[in-house]
Amino acid sequence: MGATVSAHQSYAFADGNGGHACVFSAGAPLVGDFDVLFANSDTVVATPSGFTLETSFVGDQGAYTFARLAVGGESDTVTVTTSGNFNCVVSWIRVHNATGVDSPNGIAEAHADSSTGSSTPAVSTGTLATTVDLVLAAGMLHSVTSPNTPVWSAGYTNLESPGIGAGGSAAFQFAAVKVPAGTAAESPSVSWTNAASDRYIQVIAFTATSSFTGTATDAVTLSDAATRTVTQTRGVTDSTTLSDVATRAAALARAGTDAVTLSDAVTSRVVLPRGATDVTTLSDVVAASVILARGISDAVTFADVATRAFTQARAVTGSITFTDVATGTSGARTLTLIFGQPQFLWSFGTPRTSSGITAGGGPVILSILATDYVQVPAAAYVDGAPVNPTSDLIEMAFTTVGARPGSGDWHTGSWDTAPGGTYLAQCLVGPGTGGVVLGLGIYSWWVRVTDNPTIPVAEVGQLQIV
Repeated sequence: MGATVSAHQSYAFADGNGGHACVFSAGAPLVGDFDVLFANSDTVVATPSGFTLETSFVGDQGAYTFARLAVGGESDTVTVTTSGNFNCVVSWIRVHNATGVDSPNGIAEAHADSSTGSSTPAVSTGTLATTVDLVLAAGMLHSVTSPNTPVWSAGYTNLESPGIGAGGSAAFQFAAVKVPAGTAAESPSVSWTNAASDRYIQVIAFTATSSFTGTATDAVTLSDAATRTVTQTRGVTDSTTLSDVATRAAALARAGTDAVTLSDAVTSRVVLPRGATDVTTLSDVVAASVILARGISDAVTFADVATRAFTQARAVTGSITFTDVATGTSGARTLTLIFGQPQFLWSFGTPRTSSGITAGGGPVILSILATDYVQVPAAAYVDGAPVNPTSDLIEMAFTTVGARPGSGDWHTGSWDTAPGGTYLAQCLVGPGTGGVVLGLGIYSWWVRVTDNPTIPVAEVGQLQIV
């Protein structure tokens, strides 16, 4: 998978002399993520702790591009410090799945001081390293009043447009992305209404790798949890070991003579056509149904408790030995054994906001100006009896309609209890402190509960931001 922008946000302030805290709405980065800061101000900006200065120019304004690779332990907040309490704007962009900064060819800047105009000066990178580079660019404006309506060159999408002040002390910015780009040099530009006296532009590119297709003889070992679907065409003699829990389904066509050992708990169904002479050992608990057609000479050993029903076609000459005492009368009779099924079931009710706003069976409606909890009633059962789920981790994701959430889309939620004892899974959404910031539109609404050993994931409805 190529590099993508997983989150972005902007900040405008004039109190940076003692340091201004910029809190990332998406939280702390994953290991391997890059956080990029475009900053321009009516004064000088210091390099934030943990970041590297990639390019800058200080003339009639100070303009900078900072970047940081997450190696673990980074927080969700960065402090931006200016040399006085002057106007400053910052755009934060998080890049996921990049392999590195495309340096030095992918870094460029251009500037025009005291030269009134409504577009950025010409800029060009060198030849980029890959055909799937991700390129970020920022037009940085100073000495301007209310610039608006940014128009970027082909392929670029505007992400953020922060601004503060008016006239000679004003600071405004337009930040955009293009992906994929390369290997040809990139020359982005942006224009706007209301001319600016000082016009800068800065560019930074990130390298990435394309997806790959395996051949039939390649070996695949799922020794760790996989957070993406692995699709692999296999030859009939290849071996696959499921030594750890797989978080996605693994589909594998098997030949009749291949051996499969279920030595660990498998959280997805394994469907396998078997030959009459194959040996299957169920030495551990199997969490899904195993249906097996048997030949009359095959031996079956039930060495452990099975948590699902076993269906076994038997010939009249097959032998079954019950080593435990059977209570009841002896004689000619039909013996029927019924094994129960322990259950851990989850159910989710009708989604809503904590204010009770719904849309008559349609999406839940939330104003883009509001910060509110979006809630889903949740019920959990063990052996048919209700249990308290509030010790489990609850997460929610809001994706493009029809799309499944990726690993970076989940936001930590919390639990609440409604009158009558109903448990409510909830997540704070909106521009207020701690809220998940969403743009205008309709989103698929997902809920994930981390229990032991189950991890239910459900699409519970839709959320519309208006």
